[in-house]
Amino acid sequence: MNINALDINIDIKRNIYYLSIISL
Repeated sequence: MNINALDINIDIKRNIYYLSIISL
């Protein structure tokens, strides 16, 4: 379950990163 949590956190960070680029 820890691995899944890490994967989810990475996905969230990627989504925020992409959204920040799109917003720019």
